[in-house]
Amino acid sequence: MFEQYDSHGDSKWGDSQRYCGEGCSRNNPFVFFADDCLLFCKANSLEANTMKTILEEFSHASQQHINFNKSSLLFSKNVDSLSRKVVSEIMGISVGHYSGKYLGLPSLMGRGKNQILGFIKQKILGRIKSWNSNFLSKPGMEVMINNVLHAIPTFAMSIFLLPVGLCKSIEAAMNKFWWKGEIENGRGIIWKRWQDLCKPKVFGGMGFSRIREFNTTLLGKQAWRFIHYPESLVSRVFKAPMKSCYKALNNALPVEDSMKWTAT
Repeated sequence: MFEQYDSHGDSKWGDSQRYCGEGCSRNNPFVFFADDCLLFCKANSLEANTMKTILEEFSHASQQHINFNKSSLLFSKNVDSLSRKVVSEIMGISVGHYSGKYLGLPSLMGRGKNQILGFIKQKILGRIKSWNSNFLSKPGMEVMINNVLHAIPTFAMSIFLLPVGLCKSIEAAMNKFWWKGEIENGRGIIWKRWQDLCKPKVFGGMGFSRIREFNTTLLGKQAWRFIHYPESLVSRVFKAPMKSCYKALNNALPVEDSMKWTAT
C-alpha cells in the first residue's frame, strides 16, 4: 500500500527520509492481519504527519475512506505520555490498549507467557466446573477428557509453545477431575499420577495425552510444513524475520525474538 515502483518495476520507498517505518519483521513497516492492516512508525511528529499524508493519499487514490473511529494507536512502553498525546492529536486516532483477541488468541503478545496464555487453563477449569460429576461414569469422564478438555488448547498449542508450569497445572486439573470428579473440594484419592494415566491401556494407563508433548508435536507439524512447502504464504511470513527457515532448527534464537518466532 505504501510502496512506489520505478519504470523497471523495482520497489523503493518514497521519501524514506521522512518515514523510516519500524518494521515488525525488520524488513516491512506494515503487515496485513486478516482484514486489518498494522502500520509501524516511530513515535514522533515528523513520521506521524508523514503517515497521515500517506493515508490521505491512499484514500484519495482508492476512494476507500479509512474509519478512524475504528482505528487505534498502540505505543511501546518506552514512549512517554507527551509523545503519545502529540501523535494521537496529529493522526486524529485515539490511543488503544493491548487487550483484544482474534480467533480466540491474544492479538498482541508480551513477555509474560503465563499471564497471557493463562486463559487456556481458565477455560478448562470453567468447563470442568460446568459438569455434574454425579451423572458421569468413568467411561463418560474418559470421553470428556479426550474429546473436550484436550481439544480446548489445541489451536493455541499449534501456534505457541506453552510454558511447562502451565502444562503441568492443566494436567493436574484434569487428573483431579478423573479421580475426584471435581477440582475443588472433591472427595476421593488420586491413585496415579497423570503421566501414568497417559500410558497406553495395555500398559495400565488410560491413553490420555501429555500436554507438553502434544504441544511440541503440533509445532513440529508446523515446522515440517515450513521445510516441505517453503514457498507457501505462512512459510514466507515466518521466514522473513528469521532470514532462513532452518535457523530455528540449527541455531539458538536471539533473546529478543517473540513467542511466535521461538515457538517455530
